[in-house]
Amino acid sequence: MTQKRTNTFATYLCLALAFASTAVCAQEAKPHPSNDVYKVEYVFSELQDNKKVNTRTYTVLVEHLEKASLRLGSRVPIAVGSTQFQYLDVGVDIDCTVEPGDSDVGLRTNVDITRMAPENRIGQPIVRQTKIQVHNFVQLGKPTIIATADEVDTTGRFQMEATVTKMK
Repeated sequence: MTQKRTNTFATYLCLALAFASTAVCAQEAKPHPSNDVYKVEYVFSELQDNKKVNTRTYTVLVEHLEKASLRLGSRVPIAVGSTQFQYLDVGVDIDCTVEPGDSDVGLRTNVDITRMAPENRIGQPIVRQTKIQVHNFVQLGKPTIIATADEVDTTGRFQMEATVTKMK
């Protein structure tokens, strides 16, 4: 009989602790979702001898801590046989997230740029790809260079600039 009382007491104690911990967890302060929306403007520049020869601008609106995605491009047919084709996606893919801070914002950016090279020496397409994944802290409203890269087989340079603005 003593063992049965001990088991019953242990069961009630476990249930009481479980309910108490649930009540404590329910009372913890949970962060309130923000309705803040940010405009992120990216400027991609191609430079030759430190002179801009091409500039492209991409703009997305993104909610606080949400992911925004932008996909622009084409599907290019590539011959893989006399009557067969395989399709290659070329263009620009951008994913970004804004994380507000005190005086600046964290900007997570993933960029994938795939393009066909203009030269074609062997009859098959030459595909160039630039992938950049960065996490930067930028001041609101201030254009900031967040990445640069030299082209692998030319004297050109790629530059990526971002401006984040909080929308009203």
